[in-house]
Amino acid sequence: MKSLLYPILSMIACTIATAEPTLIQREAKQALEMNIKMKDYRGSIFAQAHLDKIDYRPILRRAIDRDSEALVSLFPMEFMGEGAETHCSNLLHLMRLWGDDAFSVLLTKQAKEIRDLVVSSIDYAWADPEWDVYTKTRAVSPNNVRRDSKKQNKSEQATPMKLSD
Repeated sequence: MKSLLYPILSMIACTIATAEPTLIQREAKQALEMNIKMKDYRGSIFAQAHLDKIDYRPILRRAIDRDSEALVSLFPMEFMGEGAETHCSNLLHLMRLWGDDAFSVLLTKQAKEIRDLVVSSIDYAWADPEWDVYTKTRAVSPNNVRRDSKKQNKSEQATPMKLSD
């Protein structure tokens, strides 16, 4: 039985590892590729990182290429203004690219402050959060996630306004 089980499990593992990326993963990678090509200018994420003696582009490139050490090194980074906007967006796209399982495993191993920072950064960058798709990442720091705006909008629509005569 074991002699049959091992080849089957190996084949399944290879199939999963070489599976075609989903539409969400392709879109995330495309967005990250655009961000990595941004010009250096005062206030950009690259200029801000440079002030902290960090070369952000190669770290982001390695994280896009599934280097877990690079991804983890992006977690504690904090920026201001446009740099913060870009970094939060990058974390969101990296979560989508890596997938909930792989991303949450790495994030879970971080200190609480880092987990809170990453989840709140992703939530900030997400115009219409779909945390129900990324439940494991959300569970890492559930208190740093906005309430579901879709549910709020539905409840608001359920109560009709009275018009005055």
